[in-house]
Amino acid sequence: MKNIGEKMRRLAQAVRAAANALRPRLRAFWDRFGYVTSMVALLALIGVAATIYRGRTAAPTVPAPTATPEPALASSLNLGAEAEEEEAAFLPPLTGEVVGEYRPDALVWSDTLQLWQTHAAIDIAAPLGTAVAACADGTVTHAYRDPLLGYTVRIEHKDGYESLYACLQSAEMVAVGQSVRMGETIGAVGESADAEAGLGAHLHFAFFLDGEDVRPPLEEA
Repeated sequence: MKNIGEKMRRLAQAVRAAANALRPRLRAFWDRFGYVTSMVALLALIGVAATIYRGRTAAPTVPAPTATPEPALASSLNLGAEAEEEEAAFLPPLTGEVVGEYRPDALVWSDTLQLWQTHAAIDIAAPLGTAVAACADGTVTHAYRDPLLGYTVRIEHKDGYESLYACLQSAEMVAVGQSVRMGETIGAVGESADAEAGLGAHLHFAFFLDGEDVRPPLEEA
């Protein structure tokens, strides 16, 4: 134990002696480089602190969500576009009051013929000479004078549809085999339908699908 204590005292004396020997050198170094050393250490400490601060506070940039229509709204918009496209498939042949409704399965009274009959068309009143337009693109298949309906033009359209325009002033404005475009004038309102003379000037407008009469899509013209 005595030997260990003696060794410890000697070691302590050696450390003090070394420190005393280094003190003048450390003082000289500090006097010469102490300011620069302290500034470098301070700048390094500031840089480390700034890096830690940015790492803790910076949040990742998240793009703002883009608003999208609700499924029901998107569906209604699509249905609206489809409805507009379907409505645009046929154009009213003219504008006027419907004075004869489509009644293929019910008897209606005819003031002209004085009898009950079905009516597989619509009658649209308009001033004499009003232009009548093709309701869609197609080809003229008939242009003649019917004994009851007067001057008549019939047009074949795509997908099995056909349209018929009667009670015209004349059927000479178009010819059989002629191609017509939607909205193109194919005749004029007349009073040539002997079977509907009591209605005055009007257009007798009928519609067909695959040869069978169907409700005209423009009954509210």
